[in-house]
Amino acid sequence: MHARPVVAGLPALVLAALIGTMAMMSFVAVIGPVVRLLGLSEWHAGLSVTAAGVLWMLAARPWGRLSDRIGRKRVLLLAMAAYTVIYVGLAVFIDVALQVVPPVLVSVLVLVGARGLIGLFYAAVPPTAAALIADQAPTGQRAQFMARLGSANALGMVLG
Repeated sequence: MHARPVVAGLPALVLAALIGTMAMMSFVAVIGPVVRLLGLSEWHAGLSVTAAGVLWMLAARPWGRLSDRIGRKRVLLLAMAAYTVIYVGLAVFIDVALQVVPPVLVSVLVLVGARGLIGLFYAAVPPTAAALIADQAPTGQRAQFMARLGSANALGMVLG
């Protein structure tokens, strides 16, 4: 009897994709009320969402190439650690800013800058996770594992 081949760390990878995508999408749901409470314009919210999307798009391929050079696990750990630290920092800033409203320029710079960095680092996750699965999954099971990753991303969008 043969052990069922699996991708090392697949549950953690799927969970990271789910939580990461959920966090990206949940920001979109809360930024509208936040900018109003901070005295910002709606376009500031749009700018912060756009910054994340643009940097995500621009950084995905370079992250993929970097994972080819230094390894999938190193890139995933670095990117998810930075993503988490920046998101926690943004959450702390928003919490404090809702109590003591900072100048508009400070709020805009932090929201746009943090979201841009969040997009930059999260951009590493989808291509590197897919590459990790492609590297490790047996040919006959590759589609199944890729589907799990895709489902986690889709569920993260819905839950976020």
